[in-house]
This record gives sequence, structure tokens and C-alpha cells, in this order.
Amino acid sequence: MVGPGLKLRYILAVLLVGALLTAGVAASVYLAEHAERRELASVERELRALAATDPRLDGPHDRLRDVVEQGYDDRVASIAISGILLTLAAGLVIFLLMRRIDRALNSLMDNAKSIGLGGHTEPVGVSGVAEVAALERSLEQMRQALATTTISRDYLDDVLNGISDAVLVTTPGGTVQTANAAAGALFGLPEQELAGVTFSELIAPDHLAAFDFAKLKAEPGETVIRTERGQTIPASIHVSPLSGQAGSNRGRILVLRNITDRKRAERRIRYLARFDTLTKMPNRMQFQHLLH
Repeated sequence: MVGPGLKLRYILAVLLVGALLTAGVAASVYLAEHAERRELASVERELRALAATDPRLDGPHDRLRDVVEQGYDDRVASIAISGILLTLAAGLVIFLLMRRIDRALNSLMDNAKSIGLGGHTEPVGVSGVAEVAALERSLEQMRQALATTTISRDYLDDVLNGISDAVLVTTPGGTVQTANAAAGALFGLPEQELAGVTFSELIAPDHLAAFDFAKLKAEPGETVIRTERGQTIPASIHVSPLSGQAGSNRGRILVLRNITDRKRAERRIRYLARFDTLTKMPNRMQFQHLLH
């Protein structure tokens, strides 16, 4: 978008150039008129001398003088008025052209912003302004290239939200950058509010000391998380490195799953293996376990 100050400078420049041209033309006409007036003055003196000998020349002499003076007086004024009007018209034309270019630039900025946010489906509009046509073609070529080589942000969000497990993308320092809808449901927070939270803050305090990213990179493990309401939930966790170009470390991808039902089933199986379901008394396996 062209700033108001730049528009004003362009318009003032046009008005200044128009005023200088008008002044130059008017000055040239005035100097030429001054020379012509001297020539006419000598002619007028000759006519006056002839009129002194022939009274019939008095009337034509006076009319000729009035016509000449009126013509010269109106000429400079006409040039000045015409120059001012043409200068104002040129300023108006420049203003309209700049406003048209301004609208085209605003449209280009909106298209560039949309492309930056992942909107690669809508083609770049053609404004018809020759001054920005090359920019429009370049931006459209960039949009087409991005549409064929990258995945849009909306598509990536749909993929992440389609995963039933909680997915968190963190920085190398453990700060959450992206979370899917399942992660928001697991922690009791909207996924947008999880961004910026350190993952260690999501671990139950009693289990934080045993939590180790290095071990989890080697093999999946388990931990206990704490929800927004303070509830603790056992969860399995898988950690994968997020590598960038040239093998650079861009962070981690964490996949968590609520294993409350599994833990409850494991406790039930252990109980059934060591206690009689009818009498609730310990069986032989429980006695052996207590003896050892």
C-alpha cells in the first residue's frame, strides 16, 4: 500500500512541475510581448504623426491601439489560467492512478498473506494494472509452486486432529508448539492453550523425577500426566525426534495414549491370579509370593 506521505509528495511534485512550466511559458510570452510592444509603440508613433496630418486616421488608430493592448493583456492571463487548470488536471490524474495502483497493491498484500497462512487454492486475482502485473504473475507462480510442493496448514491440522492419540510437537527444550484435538481432550485444555506450555508442567509432580526423554527415545514408556483439573491419568508415551534439513534437531514428536482402562485390567488380572473369586481368600500363588 502506498503511504499517504508518498502520495502527497507525488501530487505536490506534479503540481510543482506544472506550476514551473506555466510560469516559464508565461514568462516567455511576457518577454516576447514586451519586445512586440516596443515595436508596436514605434508603429503607433508613426500612425500618430500621420493622424496629425489626416484627422480621418484618428478613429482607426485608437481602435487598433485598444485591440492590441486588450489582446496582450488577455494573453498572459489566459496562459496562466490554462496552465493552472492543466496542472490541477494532471494532479487529479496522478491521484486517480495512484489510488488504482494502491487498490491493486492491497489486493496483492491480501493474497500474499493468504498464501503465507497456507491458502494455496485460490488463484491470485488480476487487477489489470500494468504497474503491478509482473508482481501478480510472480505471486501466482509462487502460489502454484507451493500448492504442488507443500501441504497446507489446514490439511495438516485435519491430519493431526484425525489421530485418536494425543500428539504434541515440542521444541528441543520441551516447549509445546503444536497440539491436536485429542491432546486438548486428554489434558482438559483447548489445544491452542497448550502451545507455549513446557511438557514437564504436564507431568504429575510425583512422577516427574522418573521421567526421562533419553530413555523414551530408545523405547516407548509410561508416565502419569496431570490434567487442568488436577486429575492424574496414566499414559503411554512414544517420543520421536523431529529432524530438519542436514539432520538438525528441530524438536520432538510426542504421542500419548490414556491407559487407565489397561491399568485397571492389569490390576484385575493380578488380583484374580492371587485371590479366590468366591472366598476372596489368597490362593497358593499369593502364599508363594508372600513367602518369597
